[in-house]
Amino acid sequence: MNSAKSDREVVFEKVNEAKEGIDEANSAIHALNQALKQIIANLGLIKQRIMDTQKDRAEFFDLKKSGKTLKVLKTESDDLGGELARLHNSMISLEEERSYFIRDAEDSYGVPALRIELNKQIETRVAHLRAFDLPEQKAQRKQRHREQWLAEHL
Repeated sequence: MNSAKSDREVVFEKVNEAKEGIDEANSAIHALNQALKQIIANLGLIKQRIMDTQKDRAEFFDLKKSGKTLKVLKTESDDLGGELARLHNSMISLEEERSYFIRDAEDSYGVPALRIELNKQIETRVAHLRAFDLPEQKAQRKQRHREQWLAEHL
């Protein structure tokens, strides 16, 4: 009986060792699967970069066939940059001429004097409206109204 118990314990230990070995193997397989997924993802990115590079190369050779070299493109870019600067300076000059023209036209038609007169009239009206709300003005209006009412009703 002891030998059967002993054999059973030996078998039980071997089964437990086998289970631990299976668990370790499963963990290793899982880790390898994760690493494989990462490698596949990286491979996809590399393939996309290769395709993009092939497209860029094809475009490069098409440009070269049409006579567009780096030197030619730099020259065109420099020429266009100079043209852009010239147009910008021209625009600034035209804006200055426009402001001078408007100022001269306004001066010749007397616009500054009209603006001064308009501002004076606005100030006068604003002062009148503000004075309308003063307590003394309210009292005078109230008194005039009473006098008018009494004149009409007596």
